[in-house]
Amino acid sequence: MEIQMIQPHPNVNGKKVYFNFLEQIYGKIPTFIFFVTDKNLVHFSYQRYIENQMRKYFDFFGCPIKIIYKNITKK
Repeated sequence: MEIQMIQPHPNVNGKKVYFNFLEQIYGKIPTFIFFVTDKNLVHFSYQRYIENQMRKYFDFFGCPIKIIYKNITKK
């Protein structure tokens, strides 16, 4: 993900947040699911940053988008 390469998520309490992959869900509102190591560590300002970068990159200005963060399940 180019967004994370440009501005990586800062460490939280010494823990690093990894964004592994994302999926787009089919529906009326463009919905994206980000799979991360710990969704509780993703800061709200970084969530806004990702949303703004996606709006800019995919030209979603004026269109609602939904971004969901899910923890990666370990097998």
